[in-house]
Amino acid sequence: MRVSAFVLPAALLMLALESALPFALLAASALFHECGHLLALKIHGARPRRIDLLPMGALIVCPEGMPYKTEFTVALAGPAFSFAAAAASGAAYLLFGGVYPLYACLINALLAFFNLLPVKKLDGGKALCCLAAMRGADAESSARICDTANALSVAFCALLAAAAFVCSGFNPGAAVLMLSLAAQII
Repeated sequence: MRVSAFVLPAALLMLALESALPFALLAASALFHECGHLLALKIHGARPRRIDLLPMGALIVCPEGMPYKTEFTVALAGPAFSFAAAAASGAAYLLFGGVYPLYACLINALLAFFNLLPVKKLDGGKALCCLAAMRGADAESSARICDTANALSVAFCALLAAAAFVCSGFNPGAAVLMLSLAAQII
């Protein structure tokens, strides 16, 4: 396991800019997402080669030589867990009300959608590359498809981050979150 040097400073900065409960919801959502990947690996009888803790989540490195279908399933398991957590939180909000179940629903839904973007370092990018390989694309065509999707997604993320920062009323916590996410996908 490797821990990024930016994990603690980013966590302390987010705690200073926001209250502890939203930060805890974000951390719990990211942990639950990663548990989806780990469970999928376990179901397929594999162990992660390495786990890197990052400021906004983790990177689980799959073993080498894993079949594309298995890697595809493992890549999509994290977003599936995030969608399940969003649905459960949304149901809790509808049943009981309150801002925190709604906040948890939004965090998990955004986490799932963000990770499904076809950016190479995200789950969607891994799934797209595996899908291209499973469909029989040669290495050059597969790389071209993944590179094009990656470039378009990174541009989309930059525009989305700028819009979110403006819509948040230039919230410093939002700025830290957006910069951290940008650093991870670039």
